[in-house]
Amino acid sequence: MFKIPELERSLSASDHDTRCSDSSAVKDAQLDFHVENNIASSLTFTVKGIFTKCLKPGARFLPLGFTSKDFVSRDQFMCRKRVYTKPMDFDISEGKKTHGNAFEIAHFRPNIGLAPLFWHNDQKIPGGQTTAMGYRAILFQSVEHYQALEENPDFQDNFKNIDYMDSPSFGEQVIVEGCDSTQLAIGDIFAVEGGPTVSTLVIEITSPRKPCFHVNKKHGTAMGPKGIQRHTLTYGLAGWFTSVIVAGELRDGMRLVRIKHPNPKWTLSYISKKMFGEASKRNHTLCKAEWLGGKKELEELINLPQLGEYEWKEDAKQLLKKWDENSEITTATTGTSGTMNAVRKNPISSFIGALQILLLARTGFDIIVTIVVLGYFVFIAVDKSSSQVILMEENST
Repeated sequence: MFKIPELERSLSASDHDTRCSDSSAVKDAQLDFHVENNIASSLTFTVKGIFTKCLKPGARFLPLGFTSKDFVSRDQFMCRKRVYTKPMDFDISEGKKTHGNAFEIAHFRPNIGLAPLFWHNDQKIPGGQTTAMGYRAILFQSVEHYQALEENPDFQDNFKNIDYMDSPSFGEQVIVEGCDSTQLAIGDIFAVEGGPTVSTLVIEITSPRKPCFHVNKKHGTAMGPKGIQRHTLTYGLAGWFTSVIVAGELRDGMRLVRIKHPNPKWTLSYISKKMFGEASKRNHTLCKAEWLGGKKELEELINLPQLGEYEWKEDAKQLLKKWDENSEITTATTGTSGTMNAVRKNPISSFIGALQILLLARTGFDIIVTIVVLGYFVFIAVDKSSSQVILMEENST
């Protein structure tokens, strides 16, 4: 049983920004927050390091011979520095030998996370202003993910000169130990072990991290299917985002305990594989989302109230839209001549849909259907050209 500050609304996560931004929602009252089940209570992870922004070095601090080309080096991407919090196992007799007594405080707030705003929750809005995406307040990464990448023969050399506990290479704010993407699921809620007497912080997982090309640059890997961006996207190894339900402090050595586990099916690794791990060669190379599962399961994913809108839910909605469009095209190509007339009425969208089917083709039937549609477009073009020639001849006479 955990004691956490009472929330004025439920923890169903239907509205992250509204729910988390009102400070009056976490005031005086206390409630008993029961661990949902044994599965939830079985998972804990420990904070190993906390990080904040680090400015790129100015020209006067750069070595002699430094050129503009050097700005694309790994040191110029996702620069971070360690926040030296007071460890949970701090021994005052050893303090002066390590970092003295000048410890820092890492306080995480709803919407913002660890101030100032980081790239991952800083959203531009019309008028040039910015607003925080509360469901991306904190970016976590785990030691287990780093170890999996270090042990991968394809990336061993890329981690030889990286000390991720000093300067993390995925741009994260918090590195933890004790979990990986196969264990964490959308909607999981974690509280600090020991409750408010230790820290009031409560967080909720909202999505895997979708890595960009900066991850390739940071690790010195190639773009495309052999890069670390592609690999971590496929297996959900690039970290994960959380919202902050209740503000609180984090320190090295704190343990976070899972107290809610509403969507055990939708682990970070499962979502990553379903949306990015089974893509066609083209989409695999471009790191674009593709859905080869059933429509019902895709709708189930979209309807997860805790899933972050940016990138993941947005991509899922676009995939559902394409699914419906492709279904219409398939129906048109296998129907009667009356259905073909519908294709004639809207040739552009039908043609695009046919090309999409060709790109996504997995069976001989898909290819045959697409050829029929494309052939019909050729027939329309020829028929239209012939009509225009006849009309010109009639006008000339």
